[in-house]
Amino acid sequence: MYHNTMSMATGEDDLHWKNLYSATSGDLDLKRLEEAYKGWSETYDEDQVKMKFNGPHQAAQKLSSLMADKSKKILDVACGTGGVGKELHSQGYVNIDGVDLVQDMLTHAEQTGVYSRLEACDVIGQGISCPDGTYDAIVCVGAFNQGNITQAVFPELLRVAKKGCIILIVMREAFVYTCPDFKNGQLDTDILMRAQNGIWKYTLRETVPKFIGDLSGLLYAMEVQ
Repeated sequence: MYHNTMSMATGEDDLHWKNLYSATSGDLDLKRLEEAYKGWSETYDEDQVKMKFNGPHQAAQKLSSLMADKSKKILDVACGTGGVGKELHSQGYVNIDGVDLVQDMLTHAEQTGVYSRLEACDVIGQGISCPDGTYDAIVCVGAFNQGNITQAVFPELLRVAKKGCIILIVMREAFVYTCPDFKNGQLDTDILMRAQNGIWKYTLRETVPKFIGDLSGLLYAMEVQ
């Protein structure tokens, strides 16, 4: 699920936007966040099109340039209704799993027919029910934001990553500077620190235009060592 789209709402009185603002203000309350997305699942795909959310396509294209073997096993973190999975599949990838907090979102993701496995879980709090070293690539698009996913997820992503796994994160560029968990360079510092400690190789940090509407995104890529 992509919580970074809420600032693009065209109507402040829209119920879904109100629920998301409420669920993500102050300390994170997973139950409130889950309920907000549950109520949005039926119109989620339509709303992403309206807001010109290009992140899934951008992420799939970037991964295709970094990982040529289309049989490699991929994890789509915060997969929502499956937008990223569909884009990965269109690039030729055939071995895609997805995880998301909200089962209603996963019900729609399952209907895409592109996922081998789907799991409802709190990735940071409870973790993913798969063995260590399962994935060749991990993709997270649009979910890095205050009240959703932060760098606290890195230990679990590293646990399920194989050596050489590509971890690809695409997010709203502005959130690096405005979200309390990220601003003052905290996200970049965390990524760089792990690179300096030999945990991963920091391969990419680049701005992507028109991530959502006319707003820029920021793409990070790391290779697990």
